[in-house]
Amino acid sequence: MFAYSARLFLRPLWSDDLSVLLDLLETASSRSGSPDSSDNDVTRYLRDNASRLIRETDITRPHSGVFLRSGKEPRLIGITALAGTEAHFFCWIAPAFRGNGFATEASKMMLHFADNALRLPMLTAAYDHEDEAAEKLLTKLGFSEKQKNPPTAAWGAANNSVSFLPENFIKEERVRVLSSSQMSSSHNKLQTILNRIATLAA
Repeated sequence: MFAYSARLFLRPLWSDDLSVLLDLLETASSRSGSPDSSDNDVTRYLRDNASRLIRETDITRPHSGVFLRSGKEPRLIGITALAGTEAHFFCWIAPAFRGNGFATEASKMMLHFADNALRLPMLTAAYDHEDEAAEKLLTKLGFSEKQKNPPTAAWGAANNSVSFLPENFIKEERVRVLSSSQMSSSHNKLQTILNRIATLAA
């Protein structure tokens, strides 16, 4: 997915981005303190699956690198994506860039694409219940509490889609439902959105 705002630029990650992404994840892992921390679990898992993420080609389950538009070249600071059969939403920002609203900004662009281009009726998101920042972000984005269920295959190794979190990490899930009125409105905007995407990709 390609999108941009005043501060950020989102685009699919390419093979040339792999080393930069791995450096970000390695730095995040070393800064997280305890090797058993939830943040370290996430960064370690992303690091182990980075090359697989970049190879993912399903256009209905997009991933985008989050690039900061500063200086001459945009700087990679994180990733956001939709994955699996249940359209699991995910956004990760490197620790050095947190606290500036980048996760909210990048997430809104990905969710806008999910609503208006993909027209997905429902998204889910998993997070550690001890991660207050993640819970706050999901609430801000319109996710609400979901009845607890065992992790689905979309998060497991058996599924061919990119899996972002290990099964033993998933402790809470939230769901975001697109109302029928929103779907009707998004249908009217769909062609414009697709035209813009095609222009950006050209």
